[in-house]
Amino acid sequence: MMDMEINTSLLPDGVKLQVFNRKLTVNFPFEVWNSFPLKEVWAENMAYLATIELALMFKVKEVKYNTSFPLFKPFFDELFMKAFTYSGDVDSNQPFKYHPQWLNLDLSFSGKSVPFFSSAPLVKERSINTLTFGKESLLSFGLAQEIGLDPTPLTVIDEDLNLNFRGEHIKSFTNKHIWDLIPKFEDEKALKVNTVKNELCKLRCNVEWDLDDTDLGSANVITEFLFLCLPFAYSHHSRYIIFGNENSCNNYYHSAEGVRCYPVYDQSSDWIKHLNGLINILTQGKVQVVSLVEPLSEMAVAKILYQRYPQLAKYQMSCHADDLKAENNRWCCNCAKCATCFVFMKAFGFDPASVGLKDMFEVSYKHLFSLFNSHKDVSQGYYTLKMARDEQLLAFYLAVKNGATGELIELFKKEFMEEAARREKELREEIFKLHPPENIPSHLWDKVKPILEEELKKRL
Repeated sequence: MMDMEINTSLLPDGVKLQVFNRKLTVNFPFEVWNSFPLKEVWAENMAYLATIELALMFKVKEVKYNTSFPLFKPFFDELFMKAFTYSGDVDSNQPFKYHPQWLNLDLSFSGKSVPFFSSAPLVKERSINTLTFGKESLLSFGLAQEIGLDPTPLTVIDEDLNLNFRGEHIKSFTNKHIWDLIPKFEDEKALKVNTVKNELCKLRCNVEWDLDDTDLGSANVITEFLFLCLPFAYSHHSRYIIFGNENSCNNYYHSAEGVRCYPVYDQSSDWIKHLNGLINILTQGKVQVVSLVEPLSEMAVAKILYQRYPQLAKYQMSCHADDLKAENNRWCCNCAKCATCFVFMKAFGFDPASVGLKDMFEVSYKHLFSLFNSHKDVSQGYYTLKMARDEQLLAFYLAVKNGATGELIELFKKEFMEEAARREKELREEIFKLHPPENIPSHLWDKVKPILEEELKKRL
């Protein structure tokens, strides 16, 4: 087994990590990073958070850091412990596949330990909103605007893939489409979309390192986003960092061995509590992590976005755009995400063609809808869970009521219409209910709750 060295250094506009002779940077607007008072603690914690999964991919014995011991290592280890069960189950049907290797890693931190001093920013009742152009981030932005939080949108720019991997040309197009959407969004909303360039995303990607396919690399995305948002909370005097983590992120399944597996644990309400503990230490309790869509199912998010904020919905880009079919369209129309968004739009009377989605009710797209597939591929995460099937059952039913046509509509009528009609009341109550918020301050909830209730009560 080889060792892995992580050398971290501060830059005038961010941080550089050197891993296996590759230099990867995080670059902020100069004025944002220059005024940020927690650069050292930010760098040493990000270095650890961003590299542990790569160490497991490479099966290294030891990881040597030139930074001091990261203050939040116990937080991150809690995250890894929960997240690795899903990765192990996806990769080998063994939830604890990666735990022995992780626990046996030898870690050394050679940096000189210095006293940590937290720094309380001057904040106002404002928010930093992550803007991915997914439906949750768009709805979160609309809600933040409506309740008066004067949201500052922040888009994290992860470099698109364009490389040869074992004889296959791998390309992704997320940034291509994001850079097309940003100026249009800015012009219409008369505001600036802030960006941060994040090359550390390459540490999560097996093809960047010519390694076997694995689910490893997905454990820390939201936690990393928190660190990327934090300097903006200081520079923009914002009390809240708002993520678009809906209630569906709390869902889990039990493996064949009976182990609880969360497809997206670091987006769960439970982990948001951990993040608030972390950020309370850094900011002396001045900044809080919030998800305004936390009480909603994924389908409820779509319902409210399409009904109340159609001028935001037209910017939606939920596809990962990692298929060649997405080169000239921000929807590949070849994944479960595209299929689900299509039927949600048809259910709530929003035109899929207006955002570039093809007609996915043709029978050739049947395999992309979990409703029509009895097999369970856990690598599809949330879309293999019962809740996802029930959402599609109700969505197809509402699409029929809206007059939708197509081969899959006819198949639905034949195979599932009776079940959907019989369960309609149950499905509506479960999918369109408000779950108790765990991470929304009461004074914000008093403003958000009436909006959500008003939209969820609207009969389709």
